[in-house]
Amino acid sequence: MGGDRMSTTCRFCRSSSGDFVLDLGRQPSSELFPKDADPGSDPTYPLRMWLCNDCRLAQLGELGPKKSVRTSQVWPSRAETQGRNVLHARSTAQRQRT
Repeated sequence: MGGDRMSTTCRFCRSSSGDFVLDLGRQPSSELFPKDADPGSDPTYPLRMWLCNDCRLAQLGELGPKKSVRTSQVWPSRAETQGRNVLHARSTAQRQRT
């Protein structure tokens, strides 16, 4: 694993200099939910963490086929709910004071 080079670039700084620092082997996708009637084993993909030598961002080395990787979230992200959470916390605190 040490010294193993990645053939793509860093998703942040675009550097091609980095090393794999963790290899968990081939794993099924966490976003695959086959139907009960779907026979066979789940497809697996390499799960390896790569560390960029330039910006030090740790990231997944390979993402698998594009069709198996979700590109947009179907649930609200933290950034989308942060304002609502603050409002909720303020109103809860206000109710506690009265």
